[in-house]
Amino acid sequence: MKLWPGKSEQRKQRLAEAITQDVVKILHYGEESVSVAIEEIEAQDWVERAYKPESKTDGTLSIRSLETTRTACDRRGLDAMEIRKVGSQPSTRGPADWFTGTVRIDPLFQAPDPAMVQGASVTFEPGARTAWHTHPLGQTLIVTAGCGWAQRDGGPIEEIRPGDVVWFAPGEKHWHGATPTTAMTHIAIQEKLGGKVVDWMEKVSDDEYRR
Repeated sequence: MKLWPGKSEQRKQRLAEAITQDVVKILHYGEESVSVAIEEIEAQDWVERAYKPESKTDGTLSIRSLETTRTACDRRGLDAMEIRKVGSQPSTRGPADWFTGTVRIDPLFQAPDPAMVQGASVTFEPGARTAWHTHPLGQTLIVTAGCGWAQRDGGPIEEIRPGDVVWFAPGEKHWHGATPTTAMTHIAIQEKLGGKVVDWMEKVSDDEYRR
């Protein structure tokens, strides 16, 4: 079986076990007769190569087919439509190392590999803000409530309101949060690079925040 890069060994093992169970169930093979080999390929080759069936002249069966792979993935929610109900994911408090003030983070989604995108709804109470930080592949903010501020390094503090969409380029140092008197909520969307979505830096001082 061919697999996109970056999967953990534990995830690979679970997928191999799932495919083994499917082969045993569908083809009535003994489990001891089934061996699943996993080969990593580049993401751009996934569609072209991963789902090609392969037959061998020695009578053995190589499982690379779309349907068999999807059967294993669907059962574990890896490749299926998914609806996450409101309230099904617990809120967390923004860590003091990364935020100033009271911040609530409500996770929204984290797409399974090979997708890299993830998003959360973040609510800042008045005066709350992020520390300075960057994102390796950039970040999009969609303001949904209240009134907030955002600033890139070297630029002015900009006011942001519901309906505004903010883009920070990859590696651009910035911060965002509420105004001193009004709370603000935004949806934050970013992508992973090498398993990382953010690099945190120093906190935004009171002088920087109020200037």
